[in-house]
Amino acid sequence: MKFTFLPLTNTRKLTYDMRTTYEKRSNKVKSRNLLVLLYFSFLAVTPFACSKDTDPAEVKSNKPIPAIEAVQARQGSLPLTQRLSGVVRAKNQVAIYPEISAVITDALVTNGESVVKGQELIRLRDKEFRERLKQATASYQIAIAQRKQAEAQLKEIESELHRMQTLAEKQLASAAELETMQTRAVGASASVELAIARVEQAQANVEEQ
Repeated sequence: MKFTFLPLTNTRKLTYDMRTTYEKRSNKVKSRNLLVLLYFSFLAVTPFACSKDTDPAEVKSNKPIPAIEAVQARQGSLPLTQRLSGVVRAKNQVAIYPEISAVITDALVTNGESVVKGQELIRLRDKEFRERLKQATASYQIAIAQRKQAEAQLKEIESELHRMQTLAEKQLASAAELETMQTRAVGASASVELAIARVEQAQANVEEQ
């Protein structure tokens, strides 16, 4: 085992070097701690400085501007279709009633179809009504014939009455004969009026059918 002895001057130099190295390291740690303390102090002070001194417009201006796409406006139609269920009701509704009560045989239009004034909508079984119309028309024609006959009789009786009056003035006919002829003329006139009333009634029956 060997021991080496250094001179005293070398020992002092080594001690000095170790002390110098330790002081350097200690200074570095202190410097690092000081930098960390300054950094956190800056972070703590920055919000207050920004809130007091910074303009809101400048803060907003620092935000990123969103991208906006400009497109020229055009007029057109979009192929959009929707299927909905519901009930369609007309704004104005008109109730239609037939003039007669009969069975419906044909429906000539469907629900919702457009129609015009005077268009035939339905057909009714009108055989019985046609027979009634035929009978009413026949009665109307008979009434007209009876009126004409009554008018002819009245004309004839009036002619005889005029002749009888002439004979009575010449005393060629008696007063009884003249009175009888006048009575016949009044009856014939009443028959004409009755015939006219029957014609009007028959005409009304035809119009009702």
